[in-house]
Amino acid sequence: MPSVPEEDRLRMIHLFQEGIRQRDIAKATGRPLCTVNHILQAFRNEGRIENLPRGRRPRATTSEQDTLIVAAAAVKPSLTSKQIKCELDLSASTKTVRRRLHDVRLRNCVPARTPKLSQANKLARLLFAEDHGT
Repeated sequence: MPSVPEEDRLRMIHLFQEGIRQRDIAKATGRPLCTVNHILQAFRNEGRIENLPRGRRPRATTSEQDTLIVAAAAVKPSLTSKQIKCELDLSASTKTVRRRLHDVRLRNCVPARTPKLSQANKLARLLFAEDHGT
């Protein structure tokens, strides 16, 4: 649910201080009565106009671990996120490792797999090289 802009909150408080009822303030501002009540209650009890800060989930890795992830990827770019996770013994997921690398604009790259040459291919290449003098 979107928060009420600060100018609307100030208007509600100003109207209330002028002696206007909460129900009339709700009609004038187009906000639900419970919203007006919560805003005025926060102002009266705590002197607060803005919303309270919300808690966030803690990060899965510390800043030290983030540095180690980036260092491991910089030293060995061929390491996969799973290998980095195992090498550093992280409890975070491989997706988190990829996110930390993405945050510093680093992409781990794995060399493309090329098919191994069969004996027939090796012989054909050798014959071609001999015929063309390379």
